[in-house]
Amino acid sequence: MHRVQVLSGHLSTNNRVGMRQSSASAAAPNDIAVVHGLRTAISRAKRGSFKLLSAVMSAVLKDVGLRPSLLGDVCVGNPKVIHTTPVPQLTSCETK
Repeated sequence: MHRVQVLSGHLSTNNRVGMRQSSASAAAPNDIAVVHGLRTAISRAKRGSFKLLSAVMSAVLKDVGLRPSLLGDVCVGNPKVIHTTPVPQLTSCETK
């Protein structure tokens, strides 16, 4: 429920950019970040992404022993895009 209030605060007309910082982005001493990598298909013809993500999230929660009720924000991404850019730059600098 707190997340919905934060998001609605971002969307309100009286909220000016840079004037307020939401409590969701504020650091707290009990914050924990879980970084976990699992390989899966991204989606099937842009259908079924949530079913695939559900299986991945279930596996991550099981692996790290985290109750779903303790889960906050989730960030899911594809690291390949980050990896492909510097590789040509690094290989072009190698001496033979």
